[in-house]
Amino acid sequence: RFLCAVAMSTGCAVNYANLGNAADISSPTAKQWMAFLEGTGIVHLLWPIEHASLKRVAKGPKVFFTDTGLAAYLLRINNEEDLLKSTYFTALFETYVVNTIRESYLENGLVAQLSYFKDSNAKEIDLLLHFGDALYPIEIKKEQTSFAKLRKKIKLISAVEEDGLKIGNVCIVSLGRNVEKLADDIWQIGASCL
Repeated sequence: RFLCAVAMSTGCAVNYANLGNAADISSPTAKQWMAFLEGTGIVHLLWPIEHASLKRVAKGPKVFFTDTGLAAYLLRINNEEDLLKSTYFTALFETYVVNTIRESYLENGLVAQLSYFKDSNAKEIDLLLHFGDALYPIEIKKEQTSFAKLRKKIKLISAVEEDGLKIGNVCIVSLGRNVEKLADDIWQIGASCL
């Protein structure tokens, strides 16, 4: 029951009380079990960005199954048709993208410095890749998002530039097979290109 509850939470902020209720265990036990799952590599916890210039940022991690197929199995998604109809499609797609980026770094002997941003108004940037002296925002969407909304989200983290950390090109990872430059600083990449 706990694994199924965690699968239902993949791509979302961890709520130990909800996980505990679903598995009929206490919140502290749910936290211990989550630590076990992370230690064994079944899940990965993605922590929010920690930067002195950013205020009102979420404190808790998001959980991602490291095997999207296992998460789909636990959610009783048995084929592509079920996946496309599922309410978990977006969360599983985000899980796939985060895992693919992490694994591409690990295959090269590197650890990706990944985080996410979410403020007290629930405005969120799905993924932030810290590389060198730059922070690269990554949005994970089934479809293309509006530039106006995207630029507003990026302004939420612009305070990091005051401390010498620049904001790099923005990447939108969506369904598809193409890489396309949408603006001077915005690229759209099909998930199959990752």
